[in-house]
Amino acid sequence: MNGLPGSLSGYRQDATAGLLARHGPAAAAVVAAIAGLPGLRLPFLADDWADLAMAAGAPAARTPFGYFRPLCMATYSIERRAWGISPSLSHLTNLILIAAVAALVVIAIRHYTGDAFLAAAAGVLFALHPCHVENAAWIAARADPLFSLFFIMAALSYDRWRAYDIEDSLRFYALRLYEVGMIKTTPQKIIAQGLDLRIVNELKRELKA
Repeated sequence: MNGLPGSLSGYRQDATAGLLARHGPAAAAVVAAIAGLPGLRLPFLADDWADLAMAAGAPAARTPFGYFRPLCMATYSIERRAWGISPSLSHLTNLILIAAVAALVVIAIRHYTGDAFLAAAAGVLFALHPCHVENAAWIAARADPLFSLFFIMAALSYDRWRAYDIEDSLRFYALRLYEVGMIKTTPQKIIAQGLDLRIVNELKRELKA
């Protein structure tokens, strides 16, 4: 009986970790949505009007202020053609993006740390940060969640590819180093030897030199 409390505590910890692992991304997304919900009632603000005016014409790669943001400008054009001028629907687009990014933050941190609780806590903090809550109320800030969304997905995709074939990853990295002149080991040698420790050590020596 003396071991029961410890076992029960361990069970609860495992259950909590499992719950966070399963629902951490959804929890962060819900928190982000709730935090940004009041923004749906706001009108367009400041730079929003300039971006929308630019989106009324031909698709533009730059904002009215000269920033190169083709994807962001494309979303404004799509919205303009889909439902015209609607502050609530445009704010809703931003809200969905922010919620998606908050969920991805949890997934990414859990992937890199293996700690489900830390990942969930970080995702909730990300969702509640004033800069991210503000994005729901200001559609001109859409570039932030769009960048974050694709950056995190790209990082996770790269890690998945790297884990799939580590030998191919080493060859790819070494060949890129050769192309920019950082190492002199020939591509043929890199491809032939793959993960052989001799080629790895040779690459290390060249990089140090």
